[in-house]
Order: sequence, then C-alpha cells, then structure tokens
Amino acid sequence: MSAPASYETNTFPASEMDPSVPASADFYRHANGAWLDANPIPPEFPRWGTFTLVNERAVAELHNIVKECAETPKNADEAMIGDFWRSGMDEARLNDLGVQPVMGLIGEVREAVGDKAKLARVVAKLHMLDIGVLFNFGVSEDVNNTTQMIFKVSQGGLGLPDRDFYLQDARAEIRSKYLDFAATLFSALGLDADAAAAAAAQVLALETRLAEASWPKAELRDAKKKDNPRTVAALREEMRGFDLDAYLAALGAAERMGGECAGPLNNGTPSYFTEGLGVV
Repeated sequence: MSAPASYETNTFPASEMDPSVPASADFYRHANGAWLDANPIPPEFPRWGTFTLVNERAVAELHNIVKECAETPKNADEAMIGDFWRSGMDEARLNDLGVQPVMGLIGEVREAVGDKAKLARVVAKLHMLDIGVLFNFGVSEDVNNTTQMIFKVSQGGLGLPDRDFYLQDARAEIRSKYLDFAATLFSALGLDADAAAAAAAQVLALETRLAEASWPKAELRDAKKKDNPRTVAALREEMRGFDLDAYLAALGAAERMGGECAGPLNNGTPSYFTEGLGVV
C-alpha cells in the first residue's frame, strides 16, 4: 500500500537542519538549526515556531473575513459580525465610554462581598464571560470513558502566570510591577491613590493565598494525579468554602447534574479547593 500523495510530497525539509551540529550533541539544533537562524523571534512575541505561524495565518484570515463583513455584508449574519467588529474598532467611542460598560458587573462583584450565594453566582457569570476568577471550570472528555463529556474543575484565578511568580524571591520585581498595574486599574474605577494601592495589595494577598494552595507545574503534568472522579456531593464537600449549588444553578447546569449522587465530575486539584478556596 503506497503512502498518500500528501505524505510523499510534504517531506521533512533537510534545508532547515544544521548538519554542522552533531545529533548526539544537540539534536534540537541539528534538526532545526537552519530554520531557527532564518526565523528569529519577532520582538512582539514571547516565542515563535511553526504552530505560531499557523495561528498567525488563521488570525489574518479571520481579520479579512470580519473586515469584509463590516464593509460589504451579504446577509444579516454577516451584518451582525460587521457591527460587532466596528464596535470594537471605534477607539474614540471606547475612550469616551471608559470603564462605564463594566461598572454594572463591578457593582455585582461589590454586592457579592460577604454573601456566598451571590459570590458563587457572580463567579459563574464571570466564568461564562471567560474571566477566570478563583478556579477553572469546563467540560471535556472523561479520561476514563471518552464517549462522554464531564464537568471538570481545577485550580486557577491567578493574575500572574503561575504560583512561582507569587512565591519565589526572584519574582519580587514582577510582583511589584503587578501591584502598580492593579493600582492603575483601581484608579481607573475612581479610587484615589491610597485606596487604589490598598485594593491592589488586597488582590495580591488573596492571589498569594491561592498560589500557596496551587499545585506546582510538575504535579500538573501528572495525568493520573489529576484524575479524581467525584459526585456533586463529594465536590460540594471539597468546595465547602464555596456555594457550589448556587454556582451550578447560575451556570444552568444544576438540573442536568443535580442530585446528591449525580456525576461523574472531576476535580483536577482537590487540595486547592480544600486548602485554598476557603480564603474567599
């Protein structure tokens, strides 16, 4: 059986290798050296590779599609896409609006302070807006039964890349700049300098507590350790500092998953919820 034509024509290009470097000394450089030399990391990117190139090409194609919808829509759906595009590109209007569009949501967060049910509902709303506060949630394949999709939770809620940025002395300068950044955001909401600085310090303190309970990256790579099937009742016990029922109801998941023995679910980082989430 011969290989498909695409396999025959899309061979690995030897011209992108660096034969001057022995494979036994540095296989990565041996296999990719010429490509690396010809493709330095652009200054606006933290990394660069073929997958980044694919993504950038896809973004460019999407840009052309939405721009065409904005300029010459062919139907109601394209007109809606064009309207959405223009709303995001109208910088003068966005600058005039400032933080006003998010003040309603900010108000909901403020009202939830001290009320666990309200807090859970606000967290659900933020999660549905893809704002990852307190923890991560989602639905994906059950690793024990790939024919079904299950609800999963795991650690999250950090503004900095991972726990090390909060706990390592070497990251102190980054934490200082993060405080300044947070204070700037609070100032934009109308707080004076002292109040903004105090609020930023509270944010860093909270996230540091969450970071202390978070798993290090090495543990997160252990798929078996992250495989922790749960019922709703068991997850509720592990998240006892958080109103899980109010959260699931706000997501619209309560009816489909509710009940003391409903499941399965998965808690990817159990100790995060038992040790960290209680700080809220």
